[in-house]
Amino acid sequence: MIFEDFAEFNLAGIPSVDLSVAAVKPERFAAAQQSGTPLPQLRSAAWAPDHAPTLKMAMVVETTELMELPAH
Repeated sequence: MIFEDFAEFNLAGIPSVDLSVAAVKPERFAAAQQSGTPLPQLRSAAWAPDHAPTLKMAMVVETTELMELPAH
């Protein structure tokens, strides 16, 4: 979830990252590439990531990012 005031953290000197991960089924991606039609974006009613690989990738990426944060 992206918060509208997310940038305020950075302005306050709080290290932050905006992570957006989404995956679509390969056949849907190929069809969009073939037709030149862009895939729906975040916050679109038509946005429909392929849940399982999207969640798996988001967990891997977020865990990796958290492990790389410097200790404060």
